[in-house]
Amino acid sequence: MLHAPGLMMRSMQNLVLLAVIGIGCGGEQAEDEYITPAGIDEAGLAEEKSDSVNGVGLDIKGRLSCGLRVDGGTRPGRFNGYTVEATAGQRPDLAVRTSAAGRVLVYGPRTSGGWGRLLASQWSRKDASGFSARVRWTAQAAGTYLVAVGTYAPRTLDYSVDLAFEGQTCWHVALHWYTSCGTPVCFETQPPPAGVPVCTADQMLGTSCGTEGQRCLPPGGLDCGRTLVCMQAQPTLCPRSSARYKQGINYLDAAEKARFYSELLGIKLATYKYNFGPMDQPDRLGFIIEDTRSEVALDPSKTQVDVYGYASMAVAALQVQAQQIDDLKTEVKRLQQQVSRATRPRARP
Repeated sequence: MLHAPGLMMRSMQNLVLLAVIGIGCGGEQAEDEYITPAGIDEAGLAEEKSDSVNGVGLDIKGRLSCGLRVDGGTRPGRFNGYTVEATAGQRPDLAVRTSAAGRVLVYGPRTSGGWGRLLASQWSRKDASGFSARVRWTAQAAGTYLVAVGTYAPRTLDYSVDLAFEGQTCWHVALHWYTSCGTPVCFETQPPPAGVPVCTADQMLGTSCGTEGQRCLPPGGLDCGRTLVCMQAQPTLCPRSSARYKQGINYLDAAEKARFYSELLGIKLATYKYNFGPMDQPDRLGFIIEDTRSEVALDPSKTQVDVYGYASMAVAALQVQAQQIDDLKTEVKRLQQQVSRATRPRARP
């Protein structure tokens, strides 16, 4: 219930509007519904002083995460609060839907003295499908912010809240179990990744999951160090080129590049069709494993192409050719200078 003394001084019309939903011409929400009652100090609503501040209750319910919708409901005349973690410069973006006209308040960042100042405030207003509000703010400092959703009226309020960050796509993101990339190179005898738990009965490929980045290992395991991973989509950019994934790093010198250049030139290219597949399948371009002696272009079993190694051989060849072109340019310039000096008219004595 509301106990703010300022409410007693308001007109009977405004008191009725606070207690009744949807009054107005044609069933639309009356504009007075979107007025904060007199005596309510919204700036002090989030202060952690007691269970009821300024006659309006505030209940901290949990935390908002990007892309995960939160549904809830308030008690009459109360607000529910959710924390949001943001870094300096981030722009949180809230999409709020409510069952009636509601109030959305944002405070922060949190300090030892409380939830900080009021950063944003907005009413959820009637639209074609109910009541909605879109609230954005800029995090001036890294920390914890508070989002409060509720009503000043003596009624309950149902709501849903979606959190996103500007420049980040995560509205209604569905998370499912996919297979991870595994190690960049697959070895015939490769132990499973350390520290990854075995999947439970409900953690199966293609089923939904709740924590992005979570991993598990199916009974029986997967090859090449792969696991199941909770993600928004199947990973596609799998080769890992960061130094933190590698050891024994050795940069190629000119002689080693020349060797790979020679090996690449020795690979025979061919067009072919696979034995499996339809008869009208298109011709494919590539090489035949039995025709090459290059170990870099093949996986350890010598049965599959190591596309990452094959592409790196091509890069080495390009670098060798680029150096050869530069050397030729230098030689041409030197010869042009010699010709110029030899054909220059001599001064008469």
